[in-house]
Amino acid sequence: MKRKYKTKHSPGHPLLANKGLLVGTHRRVLYEKIGPGPHPCHWCKRPIDWMPGRGVVQGALLVDHLDNNSLNNTPNNLVPSCHKCNVCRGLQSRLLKPGELFLTYKNGDRLRAKIGVCEWCRGEFLTRLDSDQRFCSRHCAGKGAFVGREQDRSGPSISPNRSLAKEQVLKIRKLLATRISCRTIAKSLGINKCIVYGINSGKTYIDVQLPP
Repeated sequence: MKRKYKTKHSPGHPLLANKGLLVGTHRRVLYEKIGPGPHPCHWCKRPIDWMPGRGVVQGALLVDHLDNNSLNNTPNNLVPSCHKCNVCRGLQSRLLKPGELFLTYKNGDRLRAKIGVCEWCRGEFLTRLDSDQRFCSRHCAGKGAFVGREQDRSGPSISPNRSLAKEQVLKIRKLLATRISCRTIAKSLGINKCIVYGINSGKTYIDVQLPP
């Protein structure tokens, strides 16, 4: 079964309970950020403290994820919270407005989502709001493995697929005439290197040639 929270082998850590050796990564990160308690709850300001091994009891310090993503353990995303505020926040975060996009993970987390556009097939897909996912599937990721992130801004933009305009092919032929490698051209224009290889070998776009 997949863990809801990440843990780390931490012998001797102040937050270890009983004879255990694992401490939640989110607890380790927040402890390094704010140190030993007591601390005020981030939401209601009630005093709370670290209570290793005590479980969820009154006055225990819990770690709250501001973006409701239990796997995002960056220091700025973690705050101390009492049990009451932590539970109320969790319930409120699951209340989505009609028509709002979200993803549901195996651990039960529901995260608001956005629509991304695949760099290879140009199809739309759902992804997290904080994600920089470029492809909709592993298949497209494999196909677009050589698609560069940066485009050449000096001329017409070139699509990573095989549908190139005449002026785009001519631009590639001019670069090939300067003896620049196919790989370098593909990277600089943000396209798959196979497209440049095909033009260079004469297998594709044979009807588009540089003027004599």
